[in-house]
Amino acid sequence: MENLTAAKSRQTNLFLATCILGSIGVLIGGIPSETAVAAASTKQPSAISVLLIPYQSIMNGNDYTTGQRITQLVRSELVQHPGITVTDSSLNFPDSSSVSPSPTITRLEERIQELENNLRILPAIQLRKRQIGAYREQPRSLHSTEPYLLAQHHLARALFWSGQDTKAQKILQLVAPMGPELNLPRQNFSAFYRHSFQKVVERAIKQSPATVQIRRATPHATIRLDGQLIPPAPVQLSGIIPGEHLFQLQLAETVIWAKFIPLKSGPNPEITLIVDQNILGEPIDQLIQSISTNTLSASAIQQAVAAGTKAHAEYVVVGGTAKSPHPARLNVHSFVIHVPNQKIARLAIRNFDVDMLSGQLDALRIVQDIHQSIENFVGSRRIIDRLDSRLPNSPPKLNYQDVRRFRPIPRETTPRSKVPVRRRPIRAPAKSSHEK
Repeated sequence: MENLTAAKSRQTNLFLATCILGSIGVLIGGIPSETAVAAASTKQPSAISVLLIPYQSIMNGNDYTTGQRITQLVRSELVQHPGITVTDSSLNFPDSSSVSPSPTITRLEERIQELENNLRILPAIQLRKRQIGAYREQPRSLHSTEPYLLAQHHLARALFWSGQDTKAQKILQLVAPMGPELNLPRQNFSAFYRHSFQKVVERAIKQSPATVQIRRATPHATIRLDGQLIPPAPVQLSGIIPGEHLFQLQLAETVIWAKFIPLKSGPNPEITLIVDQNILGEPIDQLIQSISTNTLSASAIQQAVAAGTKAHAEYVVVGGTAKSPHPARLNVHSFVIHVPNQKIARLAIRNFDVDMLSGQLDALRIVQDIHQSIENFVGSRRIIDRLDSRLPNSPPKLNYQDVRRFRPIPRETTPRSKVPVRRRPIRAPAKSSHEK
């Protein structure tokens, strides 16, 4: 009996010692546990890294914000897909600084008004010049030309007050082409000043008008001339008052580029309004330009591959949106580029509805196409001649018949042939004295 009890106690002690040694081995890593071995045997494969470049509009089929919304929907579904990691794909511009008006300009305006109220005109003139210089250094902050023009007019008024009429007239000649129809408030500008400015505007209008041709511009960006929206490029503008004008490029609500450009009478050199866009420092301007013209050239695919390499991505997803026969829907074209071999695969065309709840379902279908293409990548092409077969693959040429409607309308619109002509009645000649 004692031998049986001793044997059981030895077995119990051996079992406890085995458990303690196993626990110590797991802690120090010398003896792996059964759970560790099972976890190692069922290790998941590494996720595939994908760079999603925002969808672009083909041949200006839709605005910039529509492509951004489609990209957000596809990205939200792609992030939730198992086995795929999405890298940051936000577009950046070379000048990413804030475009809001500087607080220095506001402080200067308050100080200038204080000096003018105390009749200290000369110090007010110096501060006003600093304020105008700040506007010219940050033209992207001018969502409207009115603050800049009013600052120039206040400077000209102060110069008139100080007896510097010649300098004041030069400023009026500078701002007349940019804002000939600016309504100057009567409580701030006298009748003499408003009459002087009107005379300058009349002389500027009598000059020979300027003509400028905008050949290219950043795709999907709206062009503004002196704050006014003009047709998309390529376009030829005529009937412009010679002088300095403000050209701006705007994407959604952000002004991405702005510059004061002087225009002379007659034809002017062509203007190209291109702002380089990049992803993680890699430029993709050729890729965006290529998609907007309904193609994917070799140089465009190389830029996409360079961006994917910089993002450490194995695949790059690019695409474009085009108008659909259905007015409320868009045809979304998606492509997957394999970064190592620089080859591209075309996915199925999806009919997308952005404004309806079915847009999320359409985005899910695109993500399923992307995942299936990555699992069975068979891309063999290196260029795509035409994204949408219904659209041309060359930019539209200048149509001078359409451009004419943007010229100033002449005052006399009635054809001369329809103007009634007053004819005097024919009278018989008077008889001479001999005939009588």
